[in-house]
Amino acid sequence: MSLDLDRFAADLRDALRNDLNRDVRAIAEEAGEVLGAYNKMTDGRTDKPKTADDIMHEMAQTIGMCFVTALELGHSPMTLLARVEQFMYEKARKIGVEHYSYEHTARPLDGHDDRWRCSCGEVFTSSSGFARCPQTVIGTPS
Repeated sequence: MSLDLDRFAADLRDALRNDLNRDVRAIAEEAGEVLGAYNKMTDGRTDKPKTADDIMHEMAQTIGMCFVTALELGHSPMTLLARVEQFMYEKARKIGVEHYSYEHTARPLDGHDDRWRCSCGEVFTSSSGFARCPQTVIGTPS
């Protein structure tokens, strides 16, 4: 079964009554819960101990609210995922992990959940949600 991320996030957005102000604050609140779960996991508390799985759960909620908020801002969750990937490559380059490169920018084709167009003109499909132009070599020394 394949999840239509754009449709699912839109349904959640509609159920949450399309409130950008509240949705942005919900991202911050969920991120705070990630930190709270981490603190409870690492500070040795025994009254309400947390696990790595609890942290993952809170992270998933944060990302879910980011998807909903992306729609409120006029962008699809798939576009957000493409920007996350771009951020990771830029961060890798900034901290000195030079063998990763990101020279192509992929954008989803309108009306297609899995078709993308790269800045180099290549049109390709991606069912994983992480759009990478087939012309980009990843993970090899540059």
